Order: sequence, then C-alpha cells, then structure tokens
Amino acid sequence: MPIFSSRILSLIFPIVSIFGVYIVSNLFLNTGHYQFFQELQNGSEPFIFPDGTTLQTFYTGITPLDQYLTNLQLIFASVIDGSNLELSLLGLHFGGIMFALFAVMLVEALRSGRKRDMAVFALFGLAIQYCGYFVTMPLYCYVRLLATQRDSNQASPAAFAKVPDSAIRIIPFSLIVGYVVPSIIMCWPSLPGQSRQFAVAFWQNFPLWTCLVQASAQKICDNAVSSKSQDSAHRLAATRSAVSQTYTISLIIYTAIHIAASLPIIAASLSPDMLFSASTGAALHWKRFLIPPMWTSTVQISGIADGAGNFLRYDYYIGTLAALIWAAVSFCDIQMTITHEKHSVMKDILKVVMWGVVGGPGAALLIMMSIREDFRFSVIETSKMSH
Repeated sequence: MPIFSSRILSLIFPIVSIFGVYIVSNLFLNTGHYQFFQELQNGSEPFIFPDGTTLQTFYTGITPLDQYLTNLQLIFASVIDGSNLELSLLGLHFGGIMFALFAVMLVEALRSGRKRDMAVFALFGLAIQYCGYFVTMPLYCYVRLLATQRDSNQASPAAFAKVPDSAIRIIPFSLIVGYVVPSIIMCWPSLPGQSRQFAVAFWQNFPLWTCLVQASAQKICDNAVSSKSQDSAHRLAATRSAVSQTYTISLIIYTAIHIAASLPIIAASLSPDMLFSASTGAALHWKRFLIPPMWTSTVQISGIADGAGNFLRYDYYIGTLAALIWAAVSFCDIQMTITHEKHSVMKDILKVVMWGVVGGPGAALLIMMSIREDFRFSVIETSKMSH
C-alpha cells in the first residue's frame, strides 16, 4: 500500500507549483525585474551587453517565442559568459541537478516500453525549459506518482524488462550528447557574443535533442541486438544491471559537478581573502550564495545579473524540492513494503543522507531512485525463484 494516498498527493504537488508561481511572480514584480523586461521591449534603442554585443531579438520569426528567447538571453548572459563567478557556479549547480533529474526522467520514460512515453518526456522537459522548473517539476512528479500507484503493470520490473537493456545503458550517452555538449558550446569562452545567443536558443530545447539522440541510438541498438533472444530471467537481470549502471554513471557525473561547484563556496566561506578579492569572496560566502532575498523584498535589483541570480535560486530550490518529495515518497513506499528480516531500513536512510550531504540533492535523488529500482527487481526475482 502506498504510504501517501492519491488525495494527499493531489494537494502536495499542486500547492508546491502554485507556491512557486506566487514566489517568483512577486520576486519579479517587487524587485524591478519585470519592469526591466517591459522597458526593454518598449524601448527604441537596442540593448547592448557590457562586452559590446547587441542583444539579438530575432530567432524564429514567431514573435512570442522570439520575445521569450530574447528575455532568456538577459537571464543567462552573466551565467554563461564567465564574467560573474557567483552566477557561473550557480549555473554549474543547476546544470548538475538537471543531468541527474533528466537521467531519472528518461528511466521513467522507458519503464513502460511505450514509445509515447518518450514523447511525454520531451514535452515535460520542454515545459521545464519554457514554463519554468519551479512550475513544471511539481506537476511532473504528481503525474508520475499517480501513474506508478494506479498502474501496477507499468511500474512492474517485468514490464520494464521488455525494454532492451541497451536502451537503458545509453541514457548517459544521450544526455551527454543532447544536453552536456550544447551546454559546453553555449559556455565556450571564445564563442562570439552573437553566436553565444544563438547557442543559448539552441540549448533551450535540449530535452528534445536528448530525446532524439536517445531514440536514434536506441534504434541502432535494437537493430544490433534484434537477433539475440533471452529468456525472461536473463532479460530481467540485464535490465536490472542496466538501470544500476545508468544510475551509477549519472551519480558519478552529478557528484563531480556538484563538488567542483561547491569547493569555491566552501573556500570563500572559510577564508574569503585567501583566494578571492573582497567582493568575490563576499559574493561566494555560503550565506550570500545560498540564501536569496525574500520575495517580499522591495529592494530593486542592481542589474540584470542580480535579478538572474535571485530567480535561478528560487527556480532551483522549488523545482528540486518537488523532485526530492517525489523520490522520498517513492522511497518510503518501498521501505513500507519490505519484510525481509535482513534488510536494514536505517542503512538505506543513512546511505541517502550521506550521499545528500557529500553529493548534494541530486545524489540523494539518484540514490533513492536506485534503491527503489533495486528492491523492485529483487522482489520479482525472488518471486520467480520461489516458483
């Protein structure tokens, strides 16, 4: 039995999403961020970045989309051009959590073996990009939890095992090609200003590129292994190994990113004058870096970089909170069903906490989902052996 009923879940995630909209909208209105965008759109003079590059306003010919992508440049400019270490590190943290999260989302998309679920993955991914992580992630988590609790066949490893294990193993590859490579190109130091803006517009659709890479690579793998046949036990073991491998690789990549982005913050917090200038050291101190201003504050942003940092922090916190609630509910549901006397629930909890402290929220997310999958496969393998 699920530890949380559908009725409770129907309240938790929509509330998180609505709360996110309330926070971010008030933040934009109270601090002058929204007014800045309005003045930009109504102004007759083109906006010039500090490096002398003119803000690009044409991308697709579709006016609403072009306006969105134009505003996106203003949010991302100081995050990706290397001019602001604080925002660069914040962007690195955000990039890491996206890698971990989309690895989990791809595993979920492949679970049922239905091709339409890959389209659902792409749509939710694009919604995260265009509507906001803070809005979309709670809704995605709500949909996934209800789908898992209501459709036991879809959640079953037996259904999962029908998916070729090669399709699961290529998930990290798909994310590297579809997400990491566009991210690196977008942040490349020597990339000209105008080219960088088009790279940002291309990167914005990375869930679609990741989906296309996954589908293409999966098709190639399917053709390569189509002649091989395995019994159900071997398929189940191969799928279990593939899921474990995917989560392990994703955990290593995410943790490396998180630690690399955290070390300067730790150094600045312990000894701000040792490695950084006074202003940079103050900006990287953990209190300044981790705690954004209250959304009720009426202190106006000092510039677009200041506003971008405030927005990205709330976007990160709210979306990641929803993802962790989703993982925690899934994790608790599994723990409540474990009856094996040799299994230690406390050991699993300590493992999640340890990885969360060392590797950050993405590591905790991946560990909880990995434990969930491992238990599901153990149950069905034990059931087959008993028969």
